[in-house]
Amino acid sequence: MHIVFDFSHETPGGLVQYINESLLEFDDPSSDHVLMNGLACARSKEIQERYKDRKRKSLLALWSPCEFLESPALPLTTIFDWYAYFDDVYCVCPFTVKYMNSLYDEDKFKYIPYPFTNYSCSPDWNKEYTSSWFGGVHGSDHMHGINEITKHKYKFLTKQQFNSPVVTHFDVSTEQKFREINECKSSLSFNLLYPSSSLLEQNSHFVRDNKGAFSHAQDMIAPQFKVRTHEIASVGALILCKKDPWNLIEDFYNEGAEYVSFSTFEELRELLKDISANWDNYVSIAKAGYSKSQFYTIEKMINYIENNDESLITWSLANVR
Repeated sequence: MHIVFDFSHETPGGLVQYINESLLEFDDPSSDHVLMNGLACARSKEIQERYKDRKRKSLLALWSPCEFLESPALPLTTIFDWYAYFDDVYCVCPFTVKYMNSLYDEDKFKYIPYPFTNYSCSPDWNKEYTSSWFGGVHGSDHMHGINEITKHKYKFLTKQQFNSPVVTHFDVSTEQKFREINECKSSLSFNLLYPSSSLLEQNSHFVRDNKGAFSHAQDMIAPQFKVRTHEIASVGALILCKKDPWNLIEDFYNEGAEYVSFSTFEELRELLKDISANWDNYVSIAKAGYSKSQFYTIEKMINYIENNDESLITWSLANVR
């Protein structure tokens, strides 16, 4: 499989760069199957023309459902045109998969977990810190969650440019990120987008038509599974995931057995107290989450994509079919 990438159209900070570095380890330029990564590959006719004679052309659409939240708003014909070139589109949003397949009247779009790698850090189960957050701050959920973890021994890693005394690590490497989170008993996960009301209004035709992804637009949220959820599990930290109307995490992990959820920040507060005092009661869940995360690595996704074999699927397709 030949790996082609172009990230010139990505939102700054939105790209998980190490994933592409791992993909390139599987690159075979002579292959008749090309796997494209990056929004520019969907938009650029020049890139597509270059590989038009390959027998199979695939795309990683790790941004979905963001294509329906552009500013200024795009017509459906434009989005339809982006994807028409490809034989298959591997997408991390089940609602986008279902919506787009209904428009194409074929199973062009296929649901996958957000693939990850962690080559640098194996779990150490004797952890010193209670919890962590790594990522930006994009909504009140994030702010409330950070407020709760700072009441304990915590870590807050970010690349976002803002001054805050609660940030403990800024702009660290992927390898250091894994090492830091490995020292934490738990870490927060919010699998949501937080579009503004004006952005939702601009794209009201998609909000109306793609009912799965935008069924709670009135709350200014949309579903988007985050790769950090797998990353948390991959270092043996306990996934602390806030429940939401879609709960995409349930496509990949079993609640209570492989991760722990909370509905309110009062619940999170009590959870953190208990994790801090009684970590031994949660280690088995963290270990099960770690084992499950190994089903969602780059290697597993490449094997599935390359062989186009549904028997290799280890995640739920309940929201797709």
